[in-house]
Amino acid sequence: MPDPGDERCLPALAAALRSLLLPGAGAAERALAAFAEPQGFDFAAFLEPSGLGFAPRGVWMRERGAPRGDELRLPPRWLDAFAEGRVVSAPAGEVSPPELKPLRLFGAPALLAAPARGDGLVGVLLFAAFGQRFTWSEGHAHAASALAAALAAALVRIDETAAVLDHLPQRIAWKDSRLRYRGANRAFARAAGLTGAQLAGRSDRELVLRPELCDGGEVARRHEREVLQSGRPQLARIEATQVAAGREQWLAVSRIPLTGSDGKPSGVIVVSEDITDRLQAAAMLRHAERTGAVARLAAAMTADLRTPLAEIENLADDERVRSAARNAGDLVRQLAAFARRQLADPVDVAPASLIARMGNLLGRVLGDGLALELPVEGLRIAVRVDPRQLELMVVSVVRHVRSYMPQGAKLALDVAPQTLGIERSLAFGLPAGEYVRIRFLAYPIDPGGADMSETLRARLVLAQTIARHGGGALRLNRDESSYRAGSDSLAIEVVLPRVFSLPRAIDPTPAADTRGVESVLILDDDLHLRGAVAAVLRQLGYTVHIAEHLDEALAQQRQTRPPLALALVSSELSAGPGEASRALQKAQPELRVMVLSRQAGGEGVVVSASFEALAARVRQALDSRPG
Repeated sequence: MPDPGDERCLPALAAALRSLLLPGAGAAERALAAFAEPQGFDFAAFLEPSGLGFAPRGVWMRERGAPRGDELRLPPRWLDAFAEGRVVSAPAGEVSPPELKPLRLFGAPALLAAPARGDGLVGVLLFAAFGQRFTWSEGHAHAASALAAALAAALVRIDETAAVLDHLPQRIAWKDSRLRYRGANRAFARAAGLTGAQLAGRSDRELVLRPELCDGGEVARRHEREVLQSGRPQLARIEATQVAAGREQWLAVSRIPLTGSDGKPSGVIVVSEDITDRLQAAAMLRHAERTGAVARLAAAMTADLRTPLAEIENLADDERVRSAARNAGDLVRQLAAFARRQLADPVDVAPASLIARMGNLLGRVLGDGLALELPVEGLRIAVRVDPRQLELMVVSVVRHVRSYMPQGAKLALDVAPQTLGIERSLAFGLPAGEYVRIRFLAYPIDPGGADMSETLRARLVLAQTIARHGGGALRLNRDESSYRAGSDSLAIEVVLPRVFSLPRAIDPTPAADTRGVESVLILDDDLHLRGAVAAVLRQLGYTVHIAEHLDEALAQQRQTRPPLALALVSSELSAGPGEASRALQKAQPELRVMVLSRQAGGEGVVVSASFEALAARVRQALDSRPG
């Protein structure tokens, strides 16, 4: 009469082998459960050689609380049997307690162990059943041998696939229909702060360290549910997230449905790639191309117009024609000079000295009622960066911080050398090494201050882009109360790679600082002239509005917030500069007005004489008392 265990072995073995063909993580656990549970086993494990013992690769237990260890030891007589390819079986009570203890099994179980062999012993399939009357049949031994070989082969394929996925830079994970993780590659697990095994069975809400889920992951989960419901993939969606250190991260995310044996979606594969550096590099390349195009255009205009303008000036009988030719030549040369200044020119510079000399500009950015503390100018630690880009980054950060500062608050800037070890460098996303830290600390701040609007976000992104272009990083830290006990503060740190050289000397008598952040209106009916003046002022940091006639200027004045600080009015207006000035100041009595002239000897500032002179006069007018 056949053993009843033999009748249950073949269906259980078939179910276990079918489970190995299913996609997703947990293949070993599924196969063990499919084989062991119908036959009344209490414990099943597939063990792989590890160090001096064997490590469980897959474990199934009828009672989940049963004890098990990370490394098990098998009796030496079993190893001798495995070397000969034999299956070891023992009825209940035959294995002594000293032999059971290294297996982390207790009591008097019946044991069955089948080896899986390749070039040597590659694994052991172990079963345990607690019950005095349980006996092993020949069918159990044959089925265990077949399942051990199948498990070893399946795990080799899984390991090879996992090794390939682990070497890919993209973050790859796969989920079931309930959007719980079934597996992930190394890049994704590292971003989640867990191992691949720890990820299995978790949902996005449990992955607090995953950067893509800083917003709770609701948007990502909605997209994943859409893929499951429709069965259609979403490929290379560009998505932005906020990550550590105050940086914004851009990802190209693809979501692909996994289909089950019935052809219906049973899960989703998520592939994400960090394209932040690529987008920032593309943006900087576009900016460089636009700047280079302006420079080339200006240089071509200078080369093409120099000779004809000189001929007009020499041959014309009318003085007005000669003056116009001279003014046109000056205008083209000045535009070319300004365009050339936008090209990056990194040099070794001391940030402390540069920032200390920006005091007047930063004071205007902060405005009245706020205190400013600047770094010591003599600190000569150096970084290699374009000074204009560093100044732009400092102004962008200060304008961002200003939005959170109430009246009476203080902004302190300090510069210091910084050694970033492995742990601290990870917070900035930089390699360990020597850096220079620029710190912006505002205190106190309004805890419920400005929301992260698009304008504030744009300022911070600009500063981050400049820092990354210089090989550094920017980190935002809200509410750094440890600096001022009992008061809220906002700290932003920028670190740039330190260079050990003498920084470029700064001229002790520099030219007047002509930059600004105020709103300026240009009222001129000459399209080319007002466009050139607007381009110059925008390069200096001003917000510029342009108008062709008085009605348009008055409409701009009513809509502009904050209010205009200065109006530049052409002396050639058909309505007359005086009438235009009076109309603008009637609507806004504190508005400063300056008249622009297109030729020497006219009323007001001569535009074409020098863009630098015009910028200096604009700054002088803004610094003067209104009225």
